[in-house]
Amino acid sequence: MKDVLPVLALLTAGTTPSDGFGPTPSPSARTSHICVSAFQTDADWSAFDWDAVTELGQAINAVTVDASGTVTVADKPSWPEQHFLDLGQLHNKNVTATCHPASKQAAWTFLSSATPAQITAAAQQAVTTVVQAGYDGLQLDWEGLKPQHKVGFTRFVGACSGAVKAAKTKRGRTPTLAVTLYAPKLVHPSTVPDAYNITVLAMLSDTIFIMGYDMTWNACALGDGWKQSGPNSPLDGLQLALQYATSQRVDPSKLVLGLPWYGRLYTCDSTASSPSKPDSFGSTCSCNEKNVAKKTLDLFAAAADDSALGCTAHYDEPTATPWIDCPHGANITSGGAKPTTLRQQGWYENAKSLQAKLDLAVLHKIGGVGVWTAHGVNAKATEEGGRIWDAFANYVKGATGTTRTVLETV
Repeated sequence: MKDVLPVLALLTAGTTPSDGFGPTPSPSARTSHICVSAFQTDADWSAFDWDAVTELGQAINAVTVDASGTVTVADKPSWPEQHFLDLGQLHNKNVTATCHPASKQAAWTFLSSATPAQITAAAQQAVTTVVQAGYDGLQLDWEGLKPQHKVGFTRFVGACSGAVKAAKTKRGRTPTLAVTLYAPKLVHPSTVPDAYNITVLAMLSDTIFIMGYDMTWNACALGDGWKQSGPNSPLDGLQLALQYATSQRVDPSKLVLGLPWYGRLYTCDSTASSPSKPDSFGSTCSCNEKNVAKKTLDLFAAAADDSALGCTAHYDEPTATPWIDCPHGANITSGGAKPTTLRQQGWYENAKSLQAKLDLAVLHKIGGVGVWTAHGVNAKATEEGGRIWDAFANYVKGATGTTRTVLETV
């Protein structure tokens, strides 16, 4: 924390320890957040369970910041996404827009070289762009940063914090501010270079959205997850991430645990593992290339129930992950997108696994849970999809205090 103390001194001038050095979100029971891009047709929305949702986030047409700090939107002619915005607010949901850097290189350049005045100007413009368009808040999704960008990013979040506190939405509210963090950076804090000071970021924002997906076995080195099949959102890994976050003096009510409504399909094209000879992580499917495909939970649920495919269903208890092993000749993807000369494995989520992760959120008394992405589960398409939506709706209805469910769709 030593490297950001000068930043904190600037950002917290005039505050007192009791106010947490940042905006204090007003208590809000049963909130939820859904980021939407492809999920926009009338058929999609007709299958939407609004009881499981209290907050929507727009993942497409993001606000972008380039290397010079210039703020634009990805597609100006369609900004704002009015149908999405109107529909969310019609159902009285908080509707947020996402802010990305124009690219990783742009983020690195901006955060490394921008002056404090340039950072403040970019933050104010980002917030103004969102508020004037009618949105209720801003989510900062700046991934792939390096340790040398920590101070610059903290300054940017602090400037956004100041801008939202000084603004009012068209509905007369103070805009909300959220920051995303990738869960493995919290699972392996001693070995992963840290570009995000979660303690300070939580002080400056209303919500820290922990992206608890695109993960793997805890013992597997980061970046090597594609080499073998494994859990996408392991329960034991999520537990470590939450334990670390709360150990860093983060108010649990500010944490939202993002969960996947998609799974990963692996093609087992390596001889390193076989169905009868698991490797060191417990997987029985190794890959020579990055041939992992993301698929909806509806597809995996259908494949697990399709006896003609001949897939064998399993459930890994430590990670709370269902998985199916499909023999040579099986192809669970629609349209036969991959050759079926090799065995396939799918690691995904179902109502049982997601309930275990909802229970973890309750156990840690965090602010809520998230979903990426809602279009991966259609409550009307499968019984399993209905059970999943019901589980999240029940979680929201049973929430108290500042508990929130964040559902993200892309």
